[in-house]
Amino acid sequence: MTLLARLDRLVRIDPTRLRVLLLAAAAVVGFHVCAVAAGDPSWFVFALVLVATVGLAARTDGATEVVLLALLALEWWGATDRASWWSVPAATCLLALHSAVTLVASGPDSAPVPRALAVRWLRRTALVAGGCAVAGSLVLAVRSVALDGPWWPVPVALVVLAAVTVVFSESVHRPER
Repeated sequence: MTLLARLDRLVRIDPTRLRVLLLAAAAVVGFHVCAVAAGDPSWFVFALVLVATVGLAARTDGATEVVLLALLALEWWGATDRASWWSVPAATCLLALHSAVTLVASGPDSAPVPRALAVRWLRRTALVAGGCAVAGSLVLAVRSVALDGPWWPVPVALVVLAAVTVVFSESVHRPER
C-alpha cells in the first residue's frame, strides 16, 4: 500500500482521534524546540523526524512509533547540552507523544475515542509527567551541586526521591472509580 493511500486514512478518521494525532505532532514539535534550546541538533535528523511524523499519520502502529522515538532520541543526542534543564520538558513531550499514539491506536480509526478513556489517559499521563518532572528536576539539581561542597544534599535528595516514588506508586495503583 502506498503512502498516499495510507494518508487517505486522515479523511476517514474520527475527529477525536485526529485531534489526538495532532497532539502527538505537537509533542514532536515541542520536543524539537527543547532540543534546539538545549543545543544545536542536526537538521538532517529533524528532517527524518518530520518524515517519521508523516509516517505516523499514515500508520499508527508500534513500529512507526519506535522509529519516531528512536529518531527523537538521536536528535537529542546531537544536542550540545544533553543534561540541561531542557531535558525535563523534552521528556514530557516524549511521554505526551507516546500516550497520544497509544490512545489513537486503542481502537479503529472510524470510532470516536470514548470520553472516559481519554480522561483516564490524560489523568495518568499528567500524573506520570508530574512525577518525572519532580524526579528529573531533583536529579538535575543534585547534579549541579559541587562535589567538594557539603555532603548532605545527596542523601536528602535520595530520601525525597524515594518519598516521591512511594507517593507516586500509591496514587497510580489506586483502583479506578
